[in-house]
Amino acid sequence: MMFAIAVSILLAGLQTPAKPFALMVGDSAPPIRVSAFLKGEPITAFQKGQVYVIDFWATWCGPCKESIPHLTELQKKYGNKVRIVGVSVWEPREKDVEPFVKEWGDKMGYTVASDRVEGITTTDEEKRSRESVDKGLMSKGYLVDSGWSKSGIPCAFIVDGEGRIAWIGNLAGNSSQMDRVLDDVISGRHDLKAASTVYQKKMEVEVYARSERAKARDALMAKDFATAEKHWDKVIALGPDYEDAFISKYVLLLIHKKASDEATAFLSQSAPELDWTTIMNMTATLAYEGRDLEAEHLKAGIDACKLALSKNGQDHPWPLMTMAAMHYRLDENDKAVALVDRALLICKESDKKSFLATRERYAKGGGTLKEPPAEKT
Repeated sequence: MMFAIAVSILLAGLQTPAKPFALMVGDSAPPIRVSAFLKGEPITAFQKGQVYVIDFWATWCGPCKESIPHLTELQKKYGNKVRIVGVSVWEPREKDVEPFVKEWGDKMGYTVASDRVEGITTTDEEKRSRESVDKGLMSKGYLVDSGWSKSGIPCAFIVDGEGRIAWIGNLAGNSSQMDRVLDDVISGRHDLKAASTVYQKKMEVEVYARSERAKARDALMAKDFATAEKHWDKVIALGPDYEDAFISKYVLLLIHKKASDEATAFLSQSAPELDWTTIMNMTATLAYEGRDLEAEHLKAGIDACKLALSKNGQDHPWPLMTMAAMHYRLDENDKAVALVDRALLICKESDKKSFLATRERYAKGGGTLKEPPAEKT
């Protein structure tokens, strides 16, 4: 509630556009313009009475792959009541998409298509991927025009039975909000007018946040750390949706300003209110990039990792390996090795070789407060 009041006061004094982005919740969905349908029945137009989920993904995108099983479950759950369409975008090599879809088989149990990209001027794969953000017809019509291209993929759009955008959001990590809205749209309970009003306010805040982020980055480039910190504080004040700004401010303090004491105090004060993944991004920066540290800096980082583990509710390789790195730097090699052993019990098979190499290195000792470990795991 306090965040909502603060944001309302903040926005009251700002000049915000009548429509923050060209495509908003409540607007008619742009047409489907793809190069090919690789799986499922092709869609030429949105049919009245049919609900759709348009999911934007890429073959190289880890979080996109993680969201595929859940989308498959939703298609099975709702059957003909919803058409889920996965649209591949921002691909360095479009030829990779069809083999990817075939390899996934029934695990990718919904319609799949490739974006139609026109006017590419480069043969460089990385540049092609970046250029296709604006030159992919689906990418431009949905992701760019809605402003969500800046937030990345996977990103999904729910289209209601009248062909209007009912919801837009990122699926990385948590799809519960989309699931609730989808169920409401299918059952006829969804209040599009109310959703449009809420989304309008949300995107007004987003426009302001993007402006403050840009100012923070400009100040950082000019090495005006105090000004950069003030702008990150303004983003942080916007609430939980902008938790990543804590990471940016921490990196500013620890890496750029080289104010390890300030960074440590900021981490310790902030961690209790943060998501465990945000804590881990901060502590991983400390463990693997922090230089010229004192023992208390790493000990505070270890405490934060323990808190992250508690918030996650179970062991996870990320906090365990990060704590191991910090114990190694504290010359507490037995503790470091024990933590790697815990991580080995639960890690992916593909990570075991590198974890075992890290274990061998930590057992030999040689970590320092001055420099981070030679390799990040």
